Amino acid sequence: MRLTITLQRFNPEQDAAPHDEDVRLDVRRGSTLIDLLIRIKN
Repeated sequence: MRLTITLQRFNPEQDAAPHDEDVRLDVRRGSTLIDLLIRIKN
């Protein structure tokens, strides 16, 4: 299954305001939210 997660990102050193970023992931059966967040971080 493919999942799209929309994150709000903000880096005060580079951005004037927060912006949305879409991340698309292939999700395997049994994946947890924390698993997906770790994949996004890496």
